[in-house]
Amino acid sequence: MSNSFAVYLLFARSISLLVFFGSIVGLICAAYFILRGRRYQHALLLATIVGFPALSYLYLFANGRVVAPVMRKAEVASWQRVSIPPNNKPRVFVGGGERLAKTLVAIGAFEKAYGLNGDDWYSVERTPGTACPETLDDLREIGRSSGPPSCVSATKIGRRRGFRQLNLPEIAEPYLLLLADGDAPSHHTNEAGGVFASSTFELRLVSDQGNQLVSFWEAPYFDIPAFPPGLTGDGWFKVSLGADHSPRPDVLRFVLDGVGHAALLDRLISRAREEKQRAAEAQAQLRLEAARADCNAPTLPSGVKMIFLGAGEGKALSNAWVGTEDRVTYVTTVEIEPGSELLYLALASGVPMIWDVVGATERIAGVLVHGDATIGAGKPLVGIVGIPREKVRFTAHPRCLVPPMATPLEDGSAAKSAALLLGHAVDEIGGELSAGTFRIPTVRHFSDLPVRNSMKFPANGLGESLWRDVRDTFPAGVAQIDVGSVISLHPVKPYSVLPERAGLAELVDTGTLTIAGISHGVRIDGKDVKPFTLPNSFRISTKLRLPAGAASTFVLPRDIPPPEGDLHAACVLSEVDMKPITGSRAGCS
Repeated sequence: MSNSFAVYLLFARSISLLVFFGSIVGLICAAYFILRGRRYQHALLLATIVGFPALSYLYLFANGRVVAPVMRKAEVASWQRVSIPPNNKPRVFVGGGERLAKTLVAIGAFEKAYGLNGDDWYSVERTPGTACPETLDDLREIGRSSGPPSCVSATKIGRRRGFRQLNLPEIAEPYLLLLADGDAPSHHTNEAGGVFASSTFELRLVSDQGNQLVSFWEAPYFDIPAFPPGLTGDGWFKVSLGADHSPRPDVLRFVLDGVGHAALLDRLISRAREEKQRAAEAQAQLRLEAARADCNAPTLPSGVKMIFLGAGEGKALSNAWVGTEDRVTYVTTVEIEPGSELLYLALASGVPMIWDVVGATERIAGVLVHGDATIGAGKPLVGIVGIPREKVRFTAHPRCLVPPMATPLEDGSAAKSAALLLGHAVDEIGGELSAGTFRIPTVRHFSDLPVRNSMKFPANGLGESLWRDVRDTFPAGVAQIDVGSVISLHPVKPYSVLPERAGLAELVDTGTLTIAGISHGVRIDGKDVKPFTLPNSFRISTKLRLPAGAASTFVLPRDIPPPEGDLHAACVLSEVDMKPITGSRAGCS
């Protein structure tokens, strides 16, 4: 763009803005004269002169936004339409693409169809002696096929002549015609005659009685003056704005709705969903059967009641880790009520977990412990307390069971995985994304019952606010685990620093960390909304190990070595340049 042309555009824009806003200022001046009681004739003349551009703009704006769309809707609604019953529809369909034509013939909606592939017309018919698929996905695949399909054949018969010149095939019998966008005679155009902005579907019945409208859909666009306003040689500068309309229909459904065949499409969709569901179930069954071969699954004793429990995380922390000190280990309690019936437990967790089984443990015939979290040859990061070692088995890898939580619990896939693995139907099942205590054999869950041998939190100290947060986040407490009593495939040892915010509270109490920043917010628990104030950034005072799961911000002074432990979830910033150190979460500040 040359400088002189740019100057011209700027000048033209400035003049148009001056005209519009000058009109507003002029009206205000006119009102002032009238209010002051002076020169009423002059005020009226000024208001007439300067008000005309503003009124012109407002009229065109209101017409494009409100009046024209309403009139267009009324016009479309007034068009006479012909109804076609399914038992009296034409044998032939014309319009749309070759894919649509193939699909319509394949599902039996029409005996013959004509469709465009580029500018070429193709005639589509059923291939004698063949059967078409019965699900919509497979039928659409026929439409997408470029090679010779199994149940329909397509023959090139001619070409269209160009834009808006379809050069329709010569057909000697009534047929249904689909016209789209610019090919539709009722296609909406804006004032400038453009058709690029709008979209149209028009279904017509062509017969010896004429060319009759069956159904119609459009997304019309209307011209309105732009804001800020601008003037051109033809008046106000305008933009095209889409009016309210229903969503663009699927072209296959639009055609079938027009001939009363919507039920046919719904039936095909339903079959497709059923086929997908059956295929997904079959694949899941195969995966589970393949996994079961090396899952170390036991054979259940006869006469036992099988109970399957799942936990995403726990409402209690453990003061001992399973397998690695760099991950948070949780505790979930299973409380067994007195009774005579023998029970078999399947326990599955999504994170490192210690299951603490208490109560009438003599009822337990055996336990299978599973974990999605693994380390070292796929062994689950889980442990169990309260059950004799000879009654405990661990799954060999994470694909053996589907933990019963959320969707797998609701859709039954978790129960199916356990029944397949253990050869026994699940009698009772329950699961929580954050589990506290399960009471069995009739599964009930309690989120805030304290774990046994729960740690007593310090009442006063520098980390008091953090301990308060630990109580809110982990209402079942911090379990003091006897590591010698835990049965696991991995080492179980006490944390050198408690995990999560309990560890931060410890470090603040001892002065190893000092609080450098506070966050304010609210916690929403059901209908309860509680405000909170919580430390969220800390300054490191001496060499330390970061707590497992610590995701806060830490400032590292120049003379102190980097923290030990897994830093990938934490934001550890060098005090020198306030950038993340090596191993810390990237991109934090």
